[in-house]
Order: sequence, then C-alpha cells, then structure tokens
Amino acid sequence: MNISDLMAIVAEGTYTSLLQFVDFRVFIDRDYHRTLEARKRRARDKWEPFMQDVLEREHQIISQHKALADVVIPADFEAVRLQESPG
Repeated sequence: MNISDLMAIVAEGTYTSLLQFVDFRVFIDRDYHRTLEARKRRARDKWEPFMQDVLEREHQIISQHKALADVVIPADFEAVRLQESPG
C-alpha cells in the first residue's frame, strides 16, 4: 500500500498503543464495566458470563498502556494532555 501522500494515519484498536513508530498515542480510560455495558447495548456479542472475565483480564493488561499515552481521554471524554508530544 502506497501511503506516501498521506499526512496522518489513525490506527485504532485494543493494543495499538504498543505499536512502534507512532508519533502520538491516545488512551481512552474506561473500565471493563463500561465496556461491557456498551457491548450489551449494541448487542455486539452473544452475552455469556465468561465475557465479563475476558473483559476484566483484558482491562488489567490494557490499563497499563495508559502510561504510554500522550493524551488520556477519561470516561467523561474531556481530554487531558499528559506530556508534550515530540516534534
């Protein structure tokens, strides 16, 4: 894929904060309870009790990525800059 004409690319996903060669990282600081509620409302998945366990374990891993972020978006969606971005 030729991306030479692009000025920015947004990579969204659960583990994208671990990507190398990223200029700016945003972390959405939600706990797994809010994620679970949203998934139920959207009927994204067939609800099974083990989903709560999966989301809780995933949250424990992903919450550590907050330290990598340039900006943290709290659950109320008010952005707070943590550090100056390079460049």
